[in-house]
Amino acid sequence: MVTALIVSPNQHPQITQLCDDRTFLDLSVSRGTDFMCSAIATSLEKGIAIIYAQEGALLCLPGNRRVGNHIIAGTFYVVGVKGGILRSLSDAEIIKYTSQFWESEIFADNEVFDSYFDNIIDPL
Repeated sequence: MVTALIVSPNQHPQITQLCDDRTFLDLSVSRGTDFMCSAIATSLEKGIAIIYAQEGALLCLPGNRRVGNHIIAGTFYVVGVKGGILRSLSDAEIIKYTSQFWESEIFADNEVFDSYFDNIIDPL
């Protein structure tokens, strides 16, 4: 298990534990849906990734936070990565990303949906 941040729509980030296992990650990003979503990991910056359900917008999950030019729909996780393997966030990283994602954002449904298609053309 690794220490990560869970960032849910309309909530402040919280510390959580993640398992570096594909099924566990798929279940984790599927929170709040009746479907199994595929977890995708995208680099946020060197050594840090976000893990989220790429198809969240198609499942009408609420817009959560803007990351770059894209809106992440549904719950996502911030986690450390080293050599392609998940690692725990350091205390300094927890403080940094808790602060970065502290404020909830509100998006119109069409913004979230449009961002999904922009993400296909121009990935994070």
